Amino acid sequence: MGVAGFLGGRLNEHLSKDSKMTIILMVAGITFVYALLVYALKIITLGIPIELLAFLRIVAIEALYNVMIVIIIYPLLKISRKTSRKSIYGEKNNDEGVLNGGVDVAYGFRQKELKI
Repeated sequence: MGVAGFLGGRLNEHLSKDSKMTIILMVAGITFVYALLVYALKIITLGIPIELLAFLRIVAIEALYNVMIVIIIYPLLKISRKTSRKSIYGEKNNDEGVLNGGVDVAYGFRQKELKI
């Protein structure tokens, strides 16, 4: 998930974060890359034999599992983020990164009064 967040930040200009398909494809791709790296390290360090079909079957199952988790959890995270912002700031925020009534939605804090 950390890698997905990093890549999402780096690709922020080119990809829409509101698109579920973008998030799903990113998670499936990262799952494949991670599994490929782990498998390559196991081949190098442990000397296990290369079984491409078994590897692809396992990675497909892992990617499907991760995608199903993202489909369930991602909308809940978006809802909780909007709800928490409304309860903290008491106003409706847009996600365009512009100042809205003193609230900088890109950073999520009041610019005029910051209470610690």
